[in-house]
Amino acid sequence: MNDRSNYIGASEIADVLGEGYRTPYQLYLIKKGEMVVENNYAMSSGKQLEPLICQSYLKSNNLPLGGKWLFNTDPNEYGVKRVHKDYPFLLCHMDGYNEEANMIIEAKTTDIFINKDKLPTHWLLQVAYECEITGADKADIVVWYEVNKPFHVYHYTANKALQQSIIKRAVNFWENHIVKNVPPPVTSQEDISEMNARLFHLRKHEVERTTIFNEEQIALLNEFKEAKEAVKKAEEKERHLKTRLYENIKDYDVVFDERNEKLLTYKFNSKGTMTINKELLKTKYPDIYEEVTKESVPVRQLRIK
Repeated sequence: MNDRSNYIGASEIADVLGEGYRTPYQLYLIKKGEMVVENNYAMSSGKQLEPLICQSYLKSNNLPLGGKWLFNTDPNEYGVKRVHKDYPFLLCHMDGYNEEANMIIEAKTTDIFINKDKLPTHWLLQVAYECEITGADKADIVVWYEVNKPFHVYHYTANKALQQSIIKRAVNFWENHIVKNVPPPVTSQEDISEMNARLFHLRKHEVERTTIFNEEQIALLNEFKEAKEAVKKAEEKERHLKTRLYENIKDYDVVFDERNEKLLTYKFNSKGTMTINKELLKTKYPDIYEEVTKESVPVRQLRIK
């Protein structure tokens, strides 16, 4: 089984650039072994289908590319491996590769809508990264799209400016964050939660820390306060307008305009809301309560003075 902690793979390059499913901070934690990514059914089944999609695509298109196509058939491997000539920590594992034809094939599976006219950014970055490492001139992204079988194909032609920019940022991420053990900046609420959970365990026995903001940081704080006040006013206005709207709907379930086009519905849910009395559960069934209850890290709260 590959140890992905020692390199940046092609499927991770979008994360490095802030365009993936994970943030740069989350990818850093994964590389450092502080966050574990569990394999799911979609990932496992998609991996098994990759060589079949590649071979089916070549056969159905009768591509006279010449040379020998290499495919990954080992479920414990990630694909046809190649390493960047200057940076051994930059690797790619391709689903299909033909060195003589100078071409890459990436196989994807999805059951969600895709824009057939535009290659999704995270796939674009992946094949651009692979082309730069291998020197390939082009890549076909073959998407097994369950809504419109058998597949849809995106074509990518090598773009050296894009590819070199990707490599530069990947090297920066590795050398200035992974090697130096310096986490990249947080970019989401999920990042902040992860960071605070780690801070809590590291600092729960320490004394309170203080700092001083400079003028630029104070300006940021004031901008935040203004945004927070604007949100508060918008929420108050929303509640007021919603109340007025209810008064106009009265006891009707559906509202149309004068052209008989539906504007809104106001109906009861088919099911009510179920709640659990935690105190009663704890008192009457303490064993069950202990089994099903999980204590989380205390939330770190921001209070503006």
